[in-house]
Amino acid sequence: MTASLSIDDLLDAINETAIISETDINGKITFINDKFCDISGFGLKELLGKPHSIIRSEMHPSEFFSQMWETLKREDNWHGDICNRKKNGEFYWVCLLYTSDAADE
Repeated sequence: MTASLSIDDLLDAINETAIISETDINGKITFINDKFCDISGFGLKELLGKPHSIIRSEMHPSEFFSQMWETLKREDNWHGDICNRKKNGEFYWVCLLYTSDAADE
């Protein structure tokens, strides 16, 4: 006997285990999940509409982010490790997969 999960069950599992954010083409945060808030220490209202750089740790040179955004603007995916900064100033590392839907902008 096999059990199949519904799409809602799968989405719940992802939301409980992964941080998810969405930005517009200018890097402003348009969506974050609860896990993102839990890990970063910021509240939803503190992040929505703000530039994603609000969690930047300054551990990476500006060229790092320029290359990442250029990749996304070409509608390519970007994958890498980034050190972010929590609201309390502590650092945390994340392994990221950014996908682009620049064609829809």
